[in-house]
Amino acid sequence: MARVEDAPAYARRFIGGIERSVHVVALRLDALENNATIPAALLNQVLHTISFAYDMKNVWPGLRNILLNMAHRMEKAGHRDDWHPYLDHGIAASVRFQDPKTEAALRYHLGMLHEVCSRFLEAAVAYKQSAEIFAQQADQRNTARSLTRCAYIHRLRRDFPNAEALVAQALSLLERDDPERADREFTLGTIAYDKRQWGEAETHLRAAVSIWEKTQDPYRIALSLRNLGPALHMQGRLDEAIQCYETALLLLEENPDPLHKSGTYMNLGIAYSLKGETESALAAYGQAERIFRLLHDDLRLARLYTNLAIEHQTHEHWQVAESYCLQASHLWQKLGNTRSVINVMDVLALTYLGMNRPQRASEVLHDALALLDTIPDDPDGDTLRQTLLEDLEDVRLRMSFQ
Repeated sequence: MARVEDAPAYARRFIGGIERSVHVVALRLDALENNATIPAALLNQVLHTISFAYDMKNVWPGLRNILLNMAHRMEKAGHRDDWHPYLDHGIAASVRFQDPKTEAALRYHLGMLHEVCSRFLEAAVAYKQSAEIFAQQADQRNTARSLTRCAYIHRLRRDFPNAEALVAQALSLLERDDPERADREFTLGTIAYDKRQWGEAETHLRAAVSIWEKTQDPYRIALSLRNLGPALHMQGRLDEAIQCYETALLLLEENPDPLHKSGTYMNLGIAYSLKGETESALAAYGQAERIFRLLHDDLRLARLYTNLAIEHQTHEHWQVAESYCLQASHLWQKLGNTRSVINVMDVLALTYLGMNRPQRASEVLHDALALLDTIPDDPDGDTLRQTLLEDLEDVRLRMSFQ
């Protein structure tokens, strides 16, 4: 690597230009509000500067700050594969310049990118590597932070024992009054929700909201409220749930994040659907779908299509319901979420029954039961099996009258 004083005159001018650009870009980014959207012209300047500065050790401190400043902004703005190479090059540079703290931080953001793209195995690897490097640096808070995200990935894959173990490990690294404990409460709340422990989920998520209110973090409050809503509406408290979602949406207007905004719209659609307010439900679902498609978010599209299938099935829009079932099933299979595939198969079977195709409904239910046998450790397996068997009995009764 050439030192500035060893380079020819034109090279020195080029390197000097990069140094000045890194300095100017860093100042312009620092001047932005924490949640502000980066103007297009500045974004182009930032990415252009980064692409030229990776190999220059003398500008690494400034470049490192730019990368870390940009990472959360790019995540919230919905940048995915276009931002991925910059993270990879940043990680490589941090290794080359022996900067483990920056490497750990960038690996954490790489995990976030994989997570929102539903690449869960890659996300878990990135978070685990981040946690290991932070631990080597004796940085307990950030070790806990990375472990918690890794736990959340295990939760998404319905690996609850490992998820809970990682949360416990994270909590052991934090002081009792550390506001970082809010993320642990949040993750435990989502795990409890997935285990159908609605009251416990509410307790953990309210604890997360309380901590973020004390630290006056409206963005984190919004995320916690968005996840508190489902725990409330599963207890039949739909009006409280809708209030959570609407408050979250107001907060997200001030703290833009298309991913979580769209997820909140989807939850709002579910609540309106359960209240029987179809028009409001479909309007909220439409807002969610528009953003999910822009973000290429397969996980949330799969959830949305499942909900839309149920909504249209309820109103006997059989062909539309079938279409959404098939789209949802394809995405759940792609994501490797077998239980959700089975759930959609049950909805599809009932749709076929509504279309007066009981033989096809029977075939789908038998296939669903066979698939359920491949996941014997599912905590809801017995409940789901009973549901499938009851629906199969309804199909048999229909067939006996034909």
